[in-house]
Amino acid sequence: MEISEANKAAISQKMGVMNDLVVSVKRPINQQYENEIFAA
Repeated sequence: MEISEANKAAISQKMGVMNDLVVSVKRPINQQYENEIFAA
């Protein structure tokens, strides 16, 4: 199956958006986790 350049661009943009979402969800969780470790 041939993927056009426009399609590749759209896919990579979606991947980037997903990546940003994952990072923005993980960051506060990691921060909370680190705070608990240092508090212990």
